[in-house]
Formats: sequence, C-alpha cells, structure tokens
Amino acid sequence: MRADKISLVAKSDVLICEYASQYLKTHREQHFVNVVSRKMREMAKLLIELRKSKPTIINFFDALKPEHYDDFVAPTKIVGKFDAEKDRFDSPTFAMNIATSIKQCCNLAIMMALKKHGPYTEVRTVLFSCLAQNISQLLSRHFVIGLHYLPH
Repeated sequence: MRADKISLVAKSDVLICEYASQYLKTHREQHFVNVVSRKMREMAKLLIELRKSKPTIINFFDALKPEHYDDFVAPTKIVGKFDAEKDRFDSPTFAMNIATSIKQCCNLAIMMALKKHGPYTEVRTVLFSCLAQNISQLLSRHFVIGLHYLPH
C-alpha cells in the first residue's frame, strides 16, 4: 500500500485491519493482496470523509454507532464520485462493493463486540446488531440505483 494519509488511516483502524485480515483468510491467492489493499483504502477514504462531516468519529467502529446512522450516505457519494447531474456514480459497481464491505465490517464489529475484543467492550450489542443490519440495508437500497447504469 502506498505510504500516504489514506494508508495511515487504514492501517491504524482496528476494524479495517480486521476486515482485511478476514478477507485474506478467505481469499488466499496472491493476487488478492492488491484487492485487499484497494478495499482497505476505500474504507479509509470513507472514514476520512465521515470524520470531515462528524469530527467526533474516531474510528470505523464509532461510525457504526446509532447516532451516525444517517451520516453514511453523503460521504459514500463523495468517495464513490457520485455525479448529481447524471444521478449516477463514475463507477456504478463501487456503491455495491462499498455497501458489501460495510456490511462485512458491521458483522465483524458485532463479532468483536460479542467477544468483547479490543476497543469494543462497551457496546450495547443488541442495539448495535440492529443498527448494523439497518446501515447495510440503507446503503444497499440507496445505492442500488447506480446499478441500473451498468453497461449490458
């Protein structure tokens, strides 16, 4: 991964690193190292944009808390280069991929909270679990419109 602010954010976030670790455990081929790097950078860019809109967000786990539920859409549009005039993303598959990545991060965060692992020991697990499902549904529903613009 390039040494820049984005990689620093990605490497310093526990949830993003755990996401990358789990992804590599599932996809063991060498070429997936580049895929993981790209996914980590996408998540870090989203976290950076979330922090710009809500400075109280410290890490990706914080972003998944109930009070930040509605804060995901605008930063995801920025990171995904959403064109409001054309009402689509530069890369329509980005919305689908980032929603899947966030859903996987939600599931990891739930697992970490249940295990009381790392900074996730003070989480109201039931509420967090419901929120994680809602965030992934919100993103999936909101960004599915970009898929209508995929070339056939």
